[in-house]
Amino acid sequence: AGCALSDYALHRLALAAASLRTLNLCACRSVSDAAIGFLLRHTPNLAHLHLADTPVADCTLASIAGTFPEGEAGPCQALVALQVLDLSRCPHVNDGGLIPAVAACTRLEAISLSHNANATDDTLLQMALSNPHMSRLILDHCPGVTDRGVIAAVEGLSRLIELDLQGNVAVTDCALHAILKYATRLKRLDLRGCHIIGQLDSSLRNLVGDKSLPLSGSLVQ
Repeated sequence: AGCALSDYALHRLALAAASLRTLNLCACRSVSDAAIGFLLRHTPNLAHLHLADTPVADCTLASIAGTFPEGEAGPCQALVALQVLDLSRCPHVNDGGLIPAVAACTRLEAISLSHNANATDDTLLQMALSNPHMSRLILDHCPGVTDRGVIAAVEGLSRLIELDLQGNVAVTDCALHAILKYATRLKRLDLRGCHIIGQLDSSLRNLVGDKSLPLSGSLVQ
């Protein structure tokens, strides 16, 4: 993570990546979306994928989803073993790529879209349908996330133990009521900066704040 990798290095890595289970390219800004996508098309067993603060875009997300990037051909299958996906601070990631990716990766347990200006409720609606194992949703500072998406997520994802909505001003008491009703397994909840007026009940009051084990911590093996 954070090293000055080149596209050539990723192409070389792809030659021996079939058994790779964890890939961390966080802050590797010198590699291209196309090169990351190429590598992922050769990692069918990948379970943990960390791409925070990288230039990932349509090509990478198409490779995760198992679809052919425009203008390319060759073998491509979805990363069906993927459990952890970190796309924090990836400014080119949007619903158009996210929706087919989460739909294909039905074993996902944790995802971070932290500081993503382009992800919206539509991605959360797809997660509610496709990702029954999801337990950790990191959605802080995602201005496109509103009550509609949060309500769908907490209704559909019964295993949630962590929900980070910090800084999302379009999340209001309507979402809070749904969280109180449906998210009964939560161990960590962050609502700082949301437009919450109502009171949390005593079972959730002590969960609010920044008490998370980070996505790059205990979930990475």
